[in-house]
Amino acid sequence: MKKILSTTFLGILSLFLSSCGQDSSQRFSESLGIKDTETNLCPLEFPKQGLCGKLIWETGPTADGVSSLRLVFWNPKDSAKGYQDPQGELKLFFRMSCCGTIKVPKMIKAGAGDFQFKDLQFIPGNWEIHIQIHQGIHFEEKIELISLNV
Repeated sequence: MKKILSTTFLGILSLFLSSCGQDSSQRFSESLGIKDTETNLCPLEFPKQGLCGKLIWETGPTADGVSSLRLVFWNPKDSAKGYQDPQGELKLFFRMSCCGTIKVPKMIKAGAGDFQFKDLQFIPGNWEIHIQIHQGIHFEEKIELISLNV
């Protein structure tokens, strides 16, 4: 009986200790929706900035209603610090691939390295999301593609 209780106690204790061993960078990765096996993932790499970025669709994307999007940045070498602002001016715009129609949404700074774009409305088709970080006359750019059909 004592052996069963001590084995049960050790099992519960090891389970408790293993869940407490999660470091802050792992918790941060999970908040971005990145799985344990992808902790080194950098969806949008900005090497001159030393930052990673990720687009997070809060609603949508859709051509059949309103969409909202977040863009977050972090330093992959020090993700424990959380989101970090890029150095320079951030610009984001949508360009329709077929005809060049451009939409520049209003940017809301939600916190350090966290930018929101709300009330986005699209027509069906292929769209490019241009993310640019400007420093003087130079800039880094990443382009993501989305295809929207009704």
